[in-house]
Amino acid sequence: MNFFTTIIHTCFGFKSYAQLLDTPYRDTLKYLAKLVGLLSLVLVAIYLPAMLARLPEIGEFVDREFPKFTIQKGAVVLTPSDAVTNASYSHRHILLDLPEAKPAAPPRDAELSEHPAAEPAPTESASESPAAQAAVAPERPAVIIKRDEIIVRDDVANGFAEWLMHGRVFKWKKRDTLSGMAPMPIALPSQALPSGAVNGDYVQGFLRKAMPIAFMMMALLAFAACLAQSHLFAGFSSLLEQHLPMRFTYWQLLNLATFAITPAAIIVTIYAALGLEGLPLPIIYLIAYGIFLIGSSNSCRPRKEEAAVDDSEMY
Repeated sequence: MNFFTTIIHTCFGFKSYAQLLDTPYRDTLKYLAKLVGLLSLVLVAIYLPAMLARLPEIGEFVDREFPKFTIQKGAVVLTPSDAVTNASYSHRHILLDLPEAKPAAPPRDAELSEHPAAEPAPTESASESPAAQAAVAPERPAVIIKRDEIIVRDDVANGFAEWLMHGRVFKWKKRDTLSGMAPMPIALPSQALPSGAVNGDYVQGFLRKAMPIAFMMMALLAFAACLAQSHLFAGFSSLLEQHLPMRFTYWQLLNLATFAITPAAIIVTIYAALGLEGLPLPIIYLIAYGIFLIGSSNSCRPRKEEAAVDDSEMY
């Protein structure tokens, strides 16, 4: 089974799936691995040079926006030089949550201390009202730097990823989500980070080493997702076909569900490579996959029925 010929057959005709119906599943797995690897290499070739070109800009951002701290033996510490540099640091989006970094408590306002009765006591309804609490409570910092971990809001992490991959302008402001859910924290253990003074050069070096690993992990996750998807659709289809007189075997359905991934994955890869904004890629993928899966199974079924008639005529 030629790899590139199979790609052409699966993308330009439903009838060609009949030739792939009884392919040994080991060969089907090899084909799927080659397909995921090829499309991953295409995305790497498109995105990696642009991402590497944005690293100096990200390094300047880290030097300008982040406080100075050091990672030593898997823990975040402040060296004397870090403390001197951070003496005038003030940023409401980043919290350096270390004992040695906490400033002294501000004095109480003189007017309130002289007239304690002037301070209104909150009523029970106002203190228990979620709306009142939300209005008074400060917004959660975008980044919290602790001794053993660095916590980042997921909307901020997504903003950094979009900046790195697509060059979109990064903003600290929390973005609204379609679900309306509050952003979730993402914890990065400091033990997983290399030792050194955290600055622009540190972040550039870390990202430069992490990018190949990230692309490899994404390719493995894509391969696992395709496997789970093909088994899910094959199992569901086999349940629907139990009462049909001429039904496909599970392995035939699994082959159809696996090879139908090809056109859908290629379409989504092209859209992703073009960097078009506002496209619901998962929905586009499922629509294309459903079209080719249903079309291939309907196209192969008459051939299966004809083969069964020929076998009955022989006897």
